[in-house]
Amino acid sequence: MNFSALAQYVDAAARPGRPVWQPLAQKALWVAAIIAVLKVMVVDPLATYGPDFDPIWNANQKYLQGLPVYDEDYTQDFPHYLYSPGATLLLAPIGILGQRDFARWVLLLAGGLCVLLAMYILVRCVTSTGRRTAFLAFIVATFYYEQPVSTTLSLTNINGFLLLVEVLCIVALLSALRAARSGWWAWQRAQVRRGDVWAAGLLIGVAVTIKPQFVVLAVVPFLTGLWVPLLVAGIFMLVVFAAGWATMAQPMDYVDRLLPYLAQARDYNNGSISGIGAQLGWPDALVVGLRVVFLLMVAAAIAALWRWRHVDTTMWLLCTLGVLFCGVLMGSGLLQGYYNMWLFPMLATVLSTRSPMHSPWMWLAYAALSASTVWWGHLPEAITAVLRWQASIAWVSIPLIVLVWSLRNRPASTPTHS
Repeated sequence: MNFSALAQYVDAAARPGRPVWQPLAQKALWVAAIIAVLKVMVVDPLATYGPDFDPIWNANQKYLQGLPVYDEDYTQDFPHYLYSPGATLLLAPIGILGQRDFARWVLLLAGGLCVLLAMYILVRCVTSTGRRTAFLAFIVATFYYEQPVSTTLSLTNINGFLLLVEVLCIVALLSALRAARSGWWAWQRAQVRRGDVWAAGLLIGVAVTIKPQFVVLAVVPFLTGLWVPLLVAGIFMLVVFAAGWATMAQPMDYVDRLLPYLAQARDYNNGSISGIGAQLGWPDALVVGLRVVFLLMVAAAIAALWRWRHVDTTMWLLCTLGVLFCGVLMGSGLLQGYYNMWLFPMLATVLSTRSPMHSPWMWLAYAALSASTVWWGHLPEAITAVLRWQASIAWVSIPLIVLVWSLRNRPASTPTHS
């Protein structure tokens, strides 16, 4: 053992102004982050066969071979292929990887790298200091929980790619919003010449084509007068959908078979208000009433955040998107556990100077979103019956926490585009 090197390390760590625990904590974070990544990207997936990957793989094989894609029995309770003809076209390259298990591991590892890259970009967006430590802490805070990263990679779906698309869209929107000119009409014309505006539109188009819930990304351009991204996204979606439709066998099955299935709230693995109502037998009037009340609360939270848009554009955008995702997912027909990955941008604002994520109630909500429900097995039955819906309770709580925080905190007058 090199005691001289150890002595030099201890001496350097103990210099005035640098706590001795700081370098040790850095090393501990590195170790914890590396273990978490290996566990989630290698060890855990080895224990599963990737049930979410099979519908994608099978559908792509059918599409490439000219066979009907939407020929499943949608009365069965197992993972189905739920993507549109346009999404099928975008996902078609997965089908050319040759062999199912090889393709699964390519998708899995690439998806994990996309998650890591998205998290690193988010850290760079919200802070200019301590980025390495923040990135490592971000990994530790998200990879050790059951949801969403571990489940996403073990089940092997495409959510890791979509997170990266979401984050890249955020970067493009931030760039465009910071460049917005004071003259409204001049800015409307200037949008056409900006690459970031076009990039945002293409990314919105890709995301919404694959998962319509990403219509959330189109709300910010709508609210801020960015019309070019909306136009580009709309044209992209129409062209891709038409191309997928034209190259697919029996495309009307999408309308006749899949859309009726999607229109119904699933009564299993569904934490949305409609899903809870279907599983607990709530009357339709109660479900509709709860959805209306919840969406009004979401609208109030977005309105309360609005005054932050020029003061801290990054925090405003990321938190607004988080609240919007809560509204779309809880108010729609399907909410699954790993969808809380779409809240990672909002989670990253804990590094901002001021943010709703500084509230300990928000930390509790995030823990409820991410932790397994098996922790509550030893509690009385009445309590476990409620905590069974811990994630749904957290989704409902987040807009309320943001609303209360926004009403209690007034922004400073000086913009701080982080």
